[in-house]
Amino acid sequence: MANQEYYSLITNAGINKIIKANTTNEVIKLTKMQVGDADYEPTADQTALKSKKHQLSLNSVIADVDNPNQFIIEGVISSEVGGFAIREVGVFAEDGSLFAIAKVPYTYKPTREQGAAKDLVIKITIAFDNSANLVIQVDNNIVLATRSHVANELKNLQNMVFLELDKKLNISTYEADKPTFVTTNTAQSISEIKTFTKLPQSEIVPTNPNELINKAYADSISKPTNIILPTLATALGVTALGTQFFCSSNSNQYILIDNTEITSKTTLQALIDNEKVVNVTPFGVGLKYQVTNKTAGIIYTNETGRSIVVQAWYGAGYLARTSISIKVDGQTVASGMIDGSSTCVTLYAIVPPRSTYRFSHLHGPIIIL
Repeated sequence: MANQEYYSLITNAGINKIIKANTTNEVIKLTKMQVGDADYEPTADQTALKSKKHQLSLNSVIADVDNPNQFIIEGVISSEVGGFAIREVGVFAEDGSLFAIAKVPYTYKPTREQGAAKDLVIKITIAFDNSANLVIQVDNNIVLATRSHVANELKNLQNMVFLELDKKLNISTYEADKPTFVTTNTAQSISEIKTFTKLPQSEIVPTNPNELINKAYADSISKPTNIILPTLATALGVTALGTQFFCSSNSNQYILIDNTEITSKTTLQALIDNEKVVNVTPFGVGLKYQVTNKTAGIIYTNETGRSIVVQAWYGAGYLARTSISIKVDGQTVASGMIDGSSTCVTLYAIVPPRSTYRFSHLHGPIIIL
């Protein structure tokens, strides 16, 4: 680690736990995180922090999707706690042993009395030589849900929904069981039934049990179902109220609330443009983080058709003591205070579809989910 200013490492006690877990298939359970203000180079033989300032429960332990041999460990220091600096972070196992330790950039956690009361997320990455068979858990009874944790849970839920939809909408089963239709031409005879002088006609609504019904009427009374469409430009095929359409190209789910003036050949995009469907996709599913530039004081509109989260970060020393805020539809939904010292503040706000949002101040690009 000599070439890295900030880093994390697994202690000797942690290495022993990994060796045992790989041999016995036991689960490594991590429970606590400690932070301290000592400035030094951590070593693997440590059993404790040099200068502990606060202990907190772990929030999540998640395998890194971009690197399967890394785990991301996260803890949250609540807004009620503060008044100390952070330079060292330790992660502890269920038996109280120090599993991993990290040297982190200087961060000051203020108190409410010092003019800033915000939750502080501590996140460190631990690397393993091979984590293929390694199972690490965190106690779910002490988890405080953060945005990243919720996003991971939503992704798991999405996978479960897709699996169930695949079972319900098995295309091969439909192809085997679908009915065969016969088209009759003018004056064509069907033996022992009737001679048609023209194509069969009917009213939209039949007047007796033996009358043929119009296809549009049959569609309108059919039961709603779930349909998977590859793109927004794909024809619906079904027009029953309550039908749900999942679009594979954008991972969004829609429900039909108005089937007037549409046919089975109408596209999903046309329904969206004419507000005949509503987007019922769970929050966060199918969305990606975007870093973009916005201007303070300008009113923006969420035109994605879905609720989004906007985040603005204000670094230390950005302004003298100033109140900052995010407004949604003219109402302040997130606010804070920066004091021009070492305090860093992050504001978040949820913006519903077609709602407006405005930043009072900005200190660089924002993040949108």
